Amino acid sequence: MISVYYGSDPGYSFHKAQKDLKKKLSEEEYGSIEKFDGYKNLLSEAVESLESLPLFASRKIVLFANAYFLTKGSNRRSPFSDSDQGNYKAFLSYMKNPIPESDLVLVLDGDLKKQGPLYEALTSQPSQVSFVSCSLPSDEEYEQLAFKEALEQKKQIDKDAVDLLIERTRILALDPYHKGVDYLLFQNELNKLFCYKSHITLKDVEENVYKPLEDNVFNIVNSLVKRQTKEALSSYRELRERGYDPLSLLPAMASQLRNLALQKEVLESYPDDKVAAEELGKVLGRKVNPFSVKYRRRDVQGLSFEGFLQVMSDLSRMEKDIKINLDDADTRMELFLASFASTYLQKRW
Repeated sequence: MISVYYGSDPGYSFHKAQKDLKKKLSEEEYGSIEKFDGYKNLLSEAVESLESLPLFASRKIVLFANAYFLTKGSNRRSPFSDSDQGNYKAFLSYMKNPIPESDLVLVLDGDLKKQGPLYEALTSQPSQVSFVSCSLPSDEEYEQLAFKEALEQKKQIDKDAVDLLIERTRILALDPYHKGVDYLLFQNELNKLFCYKSHITLKDVEENVYKPLEDNVFNIVNSLVKRQTKEALSSYRELRERGYDPLSLLPAMASQLRNLALQKEVLESYPDDKVAAEELGKVLGRKVNPFSVKYRRRDVQGLSFEGFLQVMSDLSRMEKDIKINLDDADTRMELFLASFASTYLQKRW
């Protein structure tokens, strides 16, 4: 049997696969699972393992994480080329005659790409393959998870502390209008808090769990394009107080600006909201609600596509001046933020 787990949060997809395996397998069978990672191992290695006899269990079970070759999205960098993978001939051959006494669990590092020879091979064996869509837990489910973990560890955590923890582990995706809790980050931060003390309060979360860097950088960029200079400077100074070097923020800012520039180009090319949503979906690798398009248009109306390119060019020049000419990083960054509206944004008449 082959199971394919996929979803927008790879950490949660992997957790879901492990949870399902624990439910259906004995302790001995679960302990005999052979694990592979698509970022480190070739798919042919997993196929070779599937075709060998199990030594200590009645079935051969292989868990293959980060199956990037089945993942949708053009922005993902593949660790191996198709030629490295032998054009997946071993897997395609295995799919023609799967071994009944073996189980393969594929966990994707994103959403399922429903096309290509690998997907076609999987769907050609409907009785042998199951696809499991891993819908992200709701905030209420994350609350229940935190309270359950506290009970198991004989600890306490206040509800307002859990609510803040959920917000602090909410990550911006490529699409800044789509945010979700990072499952692994939530679990890691929760366990860190329980190691810290037995009763977790709101203050404990405020002092020990920082907002994600991407979130803060998005706040800076979003404030800039909305002419909210004070808010942008405030977000920047908060990051500096937390110890972030100005140079470390430049790549994240350039990435956010690049994403907005791509959206600006699409929005300028397609005045119809429904068509624009479809084209944005292709750029972002996920479905975009046409209703959100009008908000996107409003947020980027102050800068042209060429304007975004100019900003990124100036950021690159700033980085060079700081590294080579030894300009003061804080001074350059604060000057850039303070003069952004007057330098780049179109005038309002």
